[in-house]
Amino acid sequence: MRERLSLEELSSSIQSYAGHKQDGDWLKQIAAAKSAVVSLAPYPAFNRAIASFRFFAERAATRPQHREPALRGAFLSAALASMALDAALERLVFEEPKARYDLLYSGVTYGDAGDNRVQSSIDTVLSVISQGVKNGRALARQTGDALEEMFTGVRAEIIAEFFAKEQNAAYLYPVARELEGRAHARSRDGLVGLSVEAKSIIGVFADFVGAKRTALLSSEFVTAASAPSPTKAKAKAVVGLPMPAPSAIEAQGPIDGTAAEESDRDAPRHAGTSDAPPKQEDEDENPSPNLL
Repeated sequence: MRERLSLEELSSSIQSYAGHKQDGDWLKQIAAAKSAVVSLAPYPAFNRAIASFRFFAERAATRPQHREPALRGAFLSAALASMALDAALERLVFEEPKARYDLLYSGVTYGDAGDNRVQSSIDTVLSVISQGVKNGRALARQTGDALEEMFTGVRAEIIAEFFAKEQNAAYLYPVARELEGRAHARSRDGLVGLSVEAKSIIGVFADFVGAKRTALLSSEFVTAASAPSPTKAKAKAVVGLPMPAPSAIEAQGPIDGTAAEESDRDAPRHAGTSDAPPKQEDEDENPSPNLL
């Protein structure tokens, strides 16, 4: 038990993020997922728990400084979703693979009990529109197409294709227990050290909700970066600055002494200038004004 966080400690871990309540109320997300698994039918419970998983998976990717509590919430939500899906699959044990796929797809898409009740209700409403409204057939067809497009966006085929296979569905309950334990692990190593089966299911859930796998499966955490030394900071600043453009004198290069003398001899004298002879240069001075 020392290796496991209590419920109060887990809540404190989440509350260490001061903005958790304003940022979607993290604790409420977990409470809603737990309540759904206890009180709802398997498919609605799965959809509510997977919505909580999506919430925490997005936070794990976009709040790297709070990734640890976000991972705990994601793994706990995934554990609840796995339990709900396992309960749904119990009713499909004796179904053929194709029937298992169709029933899973329908249950996840419409969130009913797997009995196509929602689809039947939709068909009834569309039939009423088609028969009882002016231009009803066209309107019903447009409405049906819009609903079909909306439900296609759920991407339930990802869940149905993977868990319709018995060898994959068999790991749901063991992985649910593992993920629940990982969510309450005291150490980070215990939190992220998932088994191959758990990684597979987390990956499928991530693909289903459109989350990044790396944000959920990476073992790296953001730590406070130490301030760089003044020398390194200065060097980094110098490297980052562009080289200054050379001045006009530097661009000309060093001046040759002979050329300078010839330039002085050839320079025209202007009227009105003094007739005094040019100043004698000191023999000790360098006659060539080379720029070093």
